Amino acid sequence: DGTSIRLTGQDSERGTFSHRHAVLHDEENGNTFTPLHHVPQQQATFDIHNSPLSEAAVVGFEYGYNVENKGNFNIWEAQYGDFSNMSQMMFDNFLSSSRAKWGERSGLTLFLPHAFEGQGPEHSSARLERFLQLA
Repeated sequence: DGTSIRLTGQDSERGTFSHRHAVLHDEENGNTFTPLHHVPQQQATFDIHNSPLSEAAVVGFEYGYNVENKGNFNIWEAQYGDFSNMSQMMFDNFLSSSRAKWGERSGLTLFLPHAFEGQGPEHSSARLERFLQLA
């Protein structure tokens, strides 16, 4: 429908558990291939970025990018559930309260793995109860 998509997170190109393969890497020459860049009659862009392990900075950037590009579908993906912990300040001070504070709406979507993906008490929980309290 012409909506541009932007996905950012640690290891988002491949997917942490090799579940996505949005960007294919040639082991011999280092070239990359993104299948969604080659959809016939593509009417929108698809951008996917592996980000550094600095969650608060990346969520802050993606929030600002989304506020300025309201027509985009922006997604931030936490590689493991507990990676959202370091971004909690951004969730509290910007994503959940920007409308009340500044009249700004953000459509930033969060992918928060939970259950047993991370195989540990912290890696396995994005603390979804905190997000439900913000709603």
